[in-house]
Amino acid sequence: GGGGGAPNAPSIPVSPGGRDVSVLPWASTELSLDRSSVVNSSIAALGPNATETASGSVRVTIPPFAIPGAQTVVVLSVANIPEFLQQAPEPPGHTLITAVLLGTFGANDEPVEIPQFSAPVELTLTIPGNALPTGEDGSKLVISYWDGKTWSDLVTTARRDGNSVVLTTALQHFSTYGVLYRGTSDRPKPAASVGAGTFSARPVFSASGQAFVVYASGSAEQLEAAAATAGATGVWVQDTNGKFFLLVVRGPAFLRQEFEAAFPLGFAGSTAMTLVRS
Repeated sequence: GGGGGAPNAPSIPVSPGGRDVSVLPWASTELSLDRSSVVNSSIAALGPNATETASGSVRVTIPPFAIPGAQTVVVLSVANIPEFLQQAPEPPGHTLITAVLLGTFGANDEPVEIPQFSAPVELTLTIPGNALPTGEDGSKLVISYWDGKTWSDLVTTARRDGNSVVLTTALQHFSTYGVLYRGTSDRPKPAASVGAGTFSARPVFSASGQAFVVYASGSAEQLEAAAATAGATGVWVQDTNGKFFLLVVRGPAFLRQEFEAAFPLGFAGSTAMTLVRS
C-alpha cells in the first residue's frame, strides 16, 4: 500500500553545505512479511532549463523479509531542486532532475538505519517528458546515489511510457537518490546559505507534525532555541554512524546531555534534520 505516515518522519542526511530541503507530502507503508510491500508517491521534476516543476512519480517495491528490523518505509520527495542543490551539488556536466529521500522506522516508530538489505529493493522513478530537454528520449538519464559527498551512478534501466521515461534500479540500502541528466543546465546557481544558529528557511510542518530542515551550523543549545522558536517539540538528527538522536526541546537535562554527547562540537556545517511537533 501507500500513503499514511509514521509519527516521526526520519531525518536522512544529505550533506553539509546547504539550505532547507522542502519536501512534498511524504508517503509510507508498513512492511508485509508474506508478500511484497509497495509505497507510491509523487515527485517534482525540474528540467535542465525549466523555471517550473513537472509532476512525476516514485515507486518503491520491497520483497518480503528484505529489510530486517524495519516495520515502515518512508519516501520523501524533494520539492525544491535549487534549494536541494545547496547540499548536493551536481557533478560537472550533469543536471539533477529530481531527488527522493528514503528511510525506515522500527516497531516503536523510531528511525532505524539498515546498512544493507537482505534482498534488493526496486526503485522506480517516472520522469515526465516536459522535464527533459527538447529532443531527448531519456537515454541520458541515470539514477544516482548521493553519499554525502559525491554522486555515484547506479545500473539503471529506462523505457518510454507515452511521453514519460520510466527509470528502474535495484537498491541495497536507503538514503538519498536522484535522477541525473548527462548534460549541462542554464539554471541559476543556488543562493548562499544563512548563518549559524538558524534554519536556512522557515520550517513548514506537515499535517502530521514533521518538517524537514537544514540547520545552518551552531551548537546544540542554539539548535534547541531555533527549534523552540519554530514551534517544534523535538529534533531528530543522525550521526555519522547512522544512529538517530532525539533532542527534546526544553526537555529533561539527562536527555539533552545524551544528545550533546553525541554531538559534542555542535554542527560545523549545514546539517539535515527533522523537526517534530506534538
